[in-house]
Amino acid sequence: MKEVTNTSKFKLIPEGDYIFVVDGKPQKREVNNGKGFFRIWSLRYFNLEERREIIGSVIFFGNSPSYHEILIAVGGVETSEVEVEWDDESVAGKRFSATITHEKNEKLNRVQEIFSDVKAVTEKDW
Repeated sequence: MKEVTNTSKFKLIPEGDYIFVVDGKPQKREVNNGKGFFRIWSLRYFNLEERREIIGSVIFFGNSPSYHEILIAVGGVETSEVEVEWDDESVAGKRFSATITHEKNEKLNRVQEIFSDVKAVTEKDW
């Protein structure tokens, strides 16, 4: 049977404005070379233009664009320009809004999601 297969490792969130809800504790995983880590965040996200819910996962590395702002939006406290103190066990159910755009990462030779205009959101805000 003929089929089309997406061979990309990463499925991008379509561009647009979203509300994100954290589902559970982000999973911390070590990078294969053992020289760092990344976190897999299980998220429900709602496209504000199309008014539809999507369930998926997003991988954040410590140096991911806007990760600093996302950690603050889910309750973290900025301790310096490059550090945020946060509790991975207290983010479940937290909400934030962001605009998603796509940008080519020349170093990695792939397109990635950019989270911009990140803000904390309460349930009554939407």
